[in-house]
Amino acid sequence: MKPLIATFAIALALGSTAAQGGSLTPVPSEPDLAPPPAAPMPTARDWTGAYGGLQLGAARARLGLSDGTDDDRVNMNGWLGGIYGGYNWQGAGNSVFGIDADLVSNRASGEADTAFGDAEARMRSSAALRARAGMAMGDTLLYGAAGLAHARYTADVGGTEDSGSSTGWTLGVGLEQAIASNTTLRAELRHSDYGSFEINGTDARLRSNELRVGVGFDF
Repeated sequence: MKPLIATFAIALALGSTAAQGGSLTPVPSEPDLAPPPAAPMPTARDWTGAYGGLQLGAARARLGLSDGTDDDRVNMNGWLGGIYGGYNWQGAGNSVFGIDADLVSNRASGEADTAFGDAEARMRSSAALRARAGMAMGDTLLYGAAGLAHARYTADVGGTEDSGSSTGWTLGVGLEQAIASNTTLRAELRHSDYGSFEINGTDARLRSNELRVGVGFDF
């Protein structure tokens, strides 16, 4: 009987020790993984501020001639290049308003056999002062512009040469794209009517259509 009791006591003691040892063994747990930080949201471009740039383009101009009875014209083609600058204000939402000015050397020229004799014409330079209004879409600006235009020219109609200048109006539409924080590219189609003047008793009117591209820098 005593051996049986002793055996039972030893087994009970060993079972208690094993249970205690098992309770001391920590159970591994899954590590807490924090979510990655959210990427910063891109900041919309603010178009407010001054700018200036360089531009190049192609011009197709026309010198219309009339004496009240006959009408004729001299077509001119050539390139242009110069500078531009201005200031933009971005209003509520995506609306952008501004003032834009430019000055270019214009090399459009041509000649024709007209009803008034042999005629030659060449544009020498042109300038414009315009109001701009557009819609910003992030880094892209779509705009229209209108204002005053001034041109200097040289023309010879029927052997009489005239050099002068004339002022009129201009309209244009364009797109401007930001390619860096302070750099933009622009492309624009423009029509200009420089008004009427007289050459050798013949009424003349100078007009042009132009495609211009430029690179600008914000100040």
